[in-house]
Amino acid sequence: MNYKPIYIKLEEYEKISEVLNSLKKKIGDTKTKIHKIHELKSKEEQGIKELNERTNYMIQRLGEIEENLNSDQ
Repeated sequence: MNYKPIYIKLEEYEKISEVLNSLKKKIGDTKTKIHKIHELKSKEEQGIKELNERTNYMIQRLGEIEENLNSDQ
């Protein structure tokens, strides 16, 4: 590819540079927020998994208790 030089005013270059820097900062902020959301989601999923395991354990224990109560009669 053959590139040709382009000429722009210095003040326009500075404006473009400011816009690009602003975009870079916003993209960086967005990546940070996405990372935090991912961490929160992982913690939430782990909490749901633990709650499900505890619930299943309680159901099992209640079944055992009920079985023991019915076998004594």
